[in-house]
Amino acid sequence: MTLVIHDGQFQPDKLMVPSGVKIKLMVKNQDDLPAEFESYELSREVIVPAHKDVSLYIGPLDPGSYPYFNDLNHAMTGSVVVEQSGKKVN
Repeated sequence: MTLVIHDGQFQPDKLMVPSGVKIKLMVKNQDDLPAEFESYELSREVIVPAHKDVSLYIGPLDPGSYPYFNDLNHAMTGSVVVEQSGKKVN
């Protein structure tokens, strides 16, 4: 899964993922300034240098919404929306 930083925004601003699955998230910064992907709910914090990529893992997560933001620009926000997966649990 890829999250792009472009023109001072996260694109997309909502990442839809299934519950119960570990996800590799690639954060690509296409801007001229560094960004800091941060989420208290996801327990993640990583600097993404200008014109660089950083990968991190999130999950497995329960259904719900997990906000994230750029700690260097608090107007830049998004969320991971976790939907119930179709897997049956015995």
